[in-house]
Amino acid sequence: MIGIMIVDDEPIIRKGIISSIDWKSYNIAIAGEANNGEEALTKALELKPHIVLTDIRMPVMDGLAFSKLLKAHRPDTKIVILSGYDDFAYAQEAVHLGICEYLLKPVGAAQLTKLIVKLKDEIVKEQEKKQKEITEHITYYANYQFIKSKLIMNIINHGFNDDHSIMKKANTLQIDLLGPEYQLFVIDIDHYYLVTKDMTHKDKEALRFAVLNIAEEILLSTASGLICYSSSAHLIGLVNIKNGAKINLFDICKEIQHNLIKHLELSIAFGIGTKVQHLSQISKSYQEAQTALEYKAFEGKGAILHIDSVDIKKTSMPLPYLIEEEKELLNCLKSLNRTKLDGTVDKIFSAFVNVPISYHEIKKICIRLIIISMNTLGEMGIHMEKEPLANFNPHIEIEKYDFIQDLKIWIKSIFHQFIHLVENHKNQKYKNIVAVAIQYVQEHYQENINLAHVAKVVYVTPNYFSRVFKEETGETFIEWLNKLRIEKAKLLLKDVTIKTYEIAEKVGYHDYKYFSYNFKKYTGYNPKKYREWLCAKK
Repeated sequence: MIGIMIVDDEPIIRKGIISSIDWKSYNIAIAGEANNGEEALTKALELKPHIVLTDIRMPVMDGLAFSKLLKAHRPDTKIVILSGYDDFAYAQEAVHLGICEYLLKPVGAAQLTKLIVKLKDEIVKEQEKKQKEITEHITYYANYQFIKSKLIMNIINHGFNDDHSIMKKANTLQIDLLGPEYQLFVIDIDHYYLVTKDMTHKDKEALRFAVLNIAEEILLSTASGLICYSSSAHLIGLVNIKNGAKINLFDICKEIQHNLIKHLELSIAFGIGTKVQHLSQISKSYQEAQTALEYKAFEGKGAILHIDSVDIKKTSMPLPYLIEEEKELLNCLKSLNRTKLDGTVDKIFSAFVNVPISYHEIKKICIRLIIISMNTLGEMGIHMEKEPLANFNPHIEIEKYDFIQDLKIWIKSIFHQFIHLVENHKNQKYKNIVAVAIQYVQEHYQENINLAHVAKVVYVTPNYFSRVFKEETGETFIEWLNKLRIEKAKLLLKDVTIKTYEIAEKVGYHDYKYFSYNFKKYTGYNPKKYREWLCAKK
C-alpha cells in the first residue's frame, strides 16, 4: 500500500484532508502527519512515506526547506506543495527541487484525489520497473557466475584445444587471463553439512554466493583473477599473475577468512596449488590445490594449506587393513565392553595419524568397520530396520565430518549406540526366555521338573538359563520353583479333606520330608501346624 504524509501547521486542514477522502479505497494509507517542517523531516525519515503533501508557510522550518532536506535523503519521495500563496518564486524553487506539483489553496477533494492517485500509479510503475531490473540483474549475475564457472571448469578439464580458444572465451566474458603466470586455490566451508543442514536449497545457494562475492572482492582488491563455483561444494579461486606482480596469496586468504568470520560467521579452509606458466597447466595447479585441501582433516578448522607444505604420501597411499583391530571392535560389541571399545578406536585413529594415508581412505575404512559391525548385529538377531538407527546410512552420515578428531568422536558414538542395541536385545532375549520358562513351570509345577528340564524347553543350556533367570528375577530357579510350589500348597491346605502327603505330591514333591523341610523354610511352620493355624483363624 502507498503511504502519504500530510504536513500543515493548521490542524483543521490536516484533519480535513485526512477525513474528507476515503484513502483506503484507492489503496493509499495515511503514513503520518506533522505541523512543521522539522517534525515532518524526522517522521518522514522514520516512516518513509511514498508521497508528502506539504504546506509552505510553517513555523520552525518551512515547506521548501523541508522538501530540500527530504529530497537529499529520500530522492524518490513524491512531494506536492500545497499553499495559499500564488508566488511564482516559490513555484520556481519548487520545480528546481523536483517537486511534483504546486497546488493553490483551497483545493477541491476531487482535484487532490485525482493528483494523488496519478502519483500513486507512477510510484507503482516505478516499483515494478525497479523490481524487474533487480530480477534481471540477479538473473544476469547468476547466469554470469554459471558461465564463468563453466569456463574455468572447461579449462581445468581440458575442454579447450588451445590457449587462443580460452582467451577468446575469456575476453567475451571480460575476464583477464593474460598471465603470464597463474595460480589456483580452492575454498571450502568448514563443517559445511552442519552449517547448511537446516537450510533450503535456495538458502544454500545464497550462502555460497555471499562467500563468493566477499572472497572475489578481496582478491580483486590486490590481484587480478576471479572466484567461481566448482562442480563440487567448494569454490575455485584463479589468480592471474601479471609481469612483475608480487602477490602474497597466503595473506589474501587470511583476509578472506577474516571477513567471512566477521560478516557471515563462517570458518573456511584453503588449498593452494603451485604457479603455472600456461593456461593449459591450470588443471595441474587445481589438482594440487585439491590435494592440499584434503589435508585440512588433520590440520583442523581454518587451515591454509599450500601443496608444498603437504606430505603428498599422506594424501595418496592406502593403509593395510586393520584386521586385528576389527576383531577387537566386534568382540567389544559382543561383550558390551565400552572402555575397551574406546581404546580400540583410539588405537585405530593413532594408526591413521601416524602412517601415510589420505582422509578419503580413512573414511572408507571407517565405513567398512561400521558395515561389518551392522552385519554382526544382524547375525545376533538385531534388526536395524526396527531400531533407532533404522534410517542410518554411514556413507551419507560420514560426509558431515571434515576433521579427523570429529570423525573419531562420531565413530565412538556410533559404536556406543551399537552396544546399547546389543544390551537391549540381550535384555529382551532374557525376558523372553524367562517369561516362557515361568509360564511353562506354572502349568507343569506338579510334575517332576528341574532346571535342566526347563532349560531344554526354552532351547538354552542349563548354565545359561540359570544365569539369565537369576539376572532377570533376582533369585535362583530352584528358589523360585520351591516358593511357587509352597504357595500352591498353602492354598490346598485350606481343604482339610486332603492329606498333607497328597498335597506334597499335587505340588510336585515326591519326597514328603523334602516338602515339609521347604514348607517350614519359607513359612516358618510345618504343613500340619500351618493347617492348624488356618483352622484357628476361622
